[in-house]
Amino acid sequence: MRHKLILTILISVCFAQIYAQKDVVEFLQFSEPEYRNQLMELYLEPLAKMQKGNLNSGWYHAAKTHRFLGFDFSISMAMTNMSEIKKGFYITDLPDFDNNYTVQATSTPITPNVSGETDYLSVIKSNSTGQTITLPNGSGLTKISTPMLSAGIGLPYNTELRLNYLPKYKNNDIGSTTKYGASIKHSIKEYIPGLDEIPILSLAVMGGYSIMQNDIDVTYPANTSSGQQLHGKASGYTGRILVGMDLRVFSAYAGIGYGASTVDYSLEGNYYVGNTANQIEETNPITVSYDYSQIDINFGINAKIKFIDLFADYSFGGYNTLNFGIGYNFR
Repeated sequence: MRHKLILTILISVCFAQIYAQKDVVEFLQFSEPEYRNQLMELYLEPLAKMQKGNLNSGWYHAAKTHRFLGFDFSISMAMTNMSEIKKGFYITDLPDFDNNYTVQATSTPITPNVSGETDYLSVIKSNSTGQTITLPNGSGLTKISTPMLSAGIGLPYNTELRLNYLPKYKNNDIGSTTKYGASIKHSIKEYIPGLDEIPILSLAVMGGYSIMQNDIDVTYPANTSSGQQLHGKASGYTGRILVGMDLRVFSAYAGIGYGASTVDYSLEGNYYVGNTANQIEETNPITVSYDYSQIDINFGINAKIKFIDLFADYSFGGYNTLNFGIGYNFR
């Protein structure tokens, strides 16, 4: 019961801090499909990068593996923020923009992305039809947070299996979100002569794969408007070498390795797209994809109070992630 209460609190904090942007549907006013896709890609890019940073965190709370049939379960929060943030882009940088559109004299060519926010929105005019389009504002999103349930069990040959899971949760701002994955950790100190004689030292390798999905309800004119949503899916893997120092009441650990991830966003459902005077209905009109790879580095500490663990670690990069939580650990 206590763990359920803690998870509820973590989820409430998490989704009070995450903001999703529904206004990408405004890009459907463009008649050119390539503009619609490029604008949504530029607009959602900060969110995709933060999801990439959040996805591959929280895989371990120590470098040491469980003994055979030893186990732990924990509740944690991963908070990803942007250390360097780009909050907008020049709409005039779109290919052939000047031949197709003109920025209104009282407007600006700089338009915010999902992380930006302004009182002066960009307004442009089509050179061929005279249609004016007001580009969407941002929401000031500079960090995301996701809670996590995690469980690990010791397997034969100094190996540990871990499963992570965030049950589906619905919020008015971000829709439904879920996250899950699995990892394997294996101790390698036994293969290096002399290291096995240092009981406080741990050395291991790990590999993990995880998926995060979220669905954001949107509303836009269509003949059949049901099923309209912005669907996001992030998937990624990481492989790392872990080193740690384990004492009776305290442990410290670090990991370094390589990670890669893909983040996809698509507008799903039916929508009227293009010039308001000559709209056509399309199904799933916009899909964008982001591919990332990076060196993963993190450091962490774990305080042990009998069978209870209190842990925190920090992952470095352009999008830094703090992971902290509480768990129960046996062997």
